[in-house]
This record gives sequence, C-alpha cells and structure tokens, in this order.
Amino acid sequence: MCLESHHWQGMRPELDRILSFRCYFTLLSKTLSQEIMTPDGISTDDWDRVHEVVVEVVNASAIEDNVLCDHYKERLFGILDELESIYGRIPGVLATRADFTDEPTVAIALHEEALAVAIDPISSRLSLQSLIRLKIDGRHDETSTATLLLELERLTDTDRSSSDLDELRELQTDFERTKRRKNVSILTPDPRV
Repeated sequence: MCLESHHWQGMRPELDRILSFRCYFTLLSKTLSQEIMTPDGISTDDWDRVHEVVVEVVNASAIEDNVLCDHYKERLFGILDELESIYGRIPGVLATRADFTDEPTVAIALHEEALAVAIDPISSRLSLQSLIRLKIDGRHDETSTATLLLELERLTDTDRSSSDLDELRELQTDFERTKRRKNVSILTPDPRV
C-alpha cells in the first residue's frame, strides 16, 4: 500500500485529521490585503491545491493503486516545494510533507521542525499528534514520547469532547500498551536460547 508506512490501514481518522488541517485554517483565517490566509500565511487558494491532491493520494491508497498513489504524492511534493519557495519552511508545509513521507525518520525530523517554527496551538497540536504516533509506532525513546504527550495534553481542550481529545486519549492508550508490551518482552525469555 502506498501510504502503509504511516499506518493508513485505519485511514479514516488520519484522513479526517489531515483534511481538518485546512478546515482549522479556514476557521482561523484572517483577512490580509483582501486575501484569506492560513495562520502561517498560506493563501487558501494555495492550500486548496494541497487539499485536492491530498484527497487524490488517499483515494489512490484506499484502492491500493500504488502507481496512481505515487503519481499524486509526487504531485503533492511538487506543490509543497512550490509553496516552500514562496512561504518558506512553515508548519503547514512541513507537517504535510511529513505526513506523506515514506521514511519515518524524515517524517519525525519534519514534524520536529514544524513544532519548532509553529506560532499557533493548532499547528503545534497537529504536528504533535503525528510525531507522537510515529514515535509510538517506531518504539522510540519512552521519555521523549511521554514529554510530547504531556505537551499535547496541555494544547488539547480537555473540557469538552472533541476529535482532538479522542486523539489524545488514543495516543495515551497506545503509548501505555506499547510500554507494557516492551516490558513483557524484556521479562519473557527467548525460547530459542
């Protein structure tokens, strides 16, 4: 599967999160010279181009058409390159590139960079969600993952039910489950010895 490295098997929640990135930007948009822009300065016309290709990538992945998926990913990365040349290395571009990069270590570095340059809590929260998922799936350092989870909890509105709160709870549960599995495997002797 074209997007397999990013746990797209349960694609709907992840797709909703990525597509909601644009919705969040639209809701928080500001008028600047009669042009609507995202919090990190991307015009909605430019972001719409990204959104359209993201949908095509996910649709191609859903029908397991790797050739078509790779074609749309290449097109997506071309648009992201173009936007980066216009707007710079900003969270929306970095996080989107990370979400569709096949190499987990590259995706982690991109999300970390997006977090470092993020100036709004929504960009931070979305990058944290993806970064934590990558670290849990890759069984990275527990201490840094726990620290990221605490930061995500700080940025998540826990007073009301929301998809962000659901995502936080799911990540916390998955993190604890991964820690337990790791501890069990340490205590269980290898039968081959």
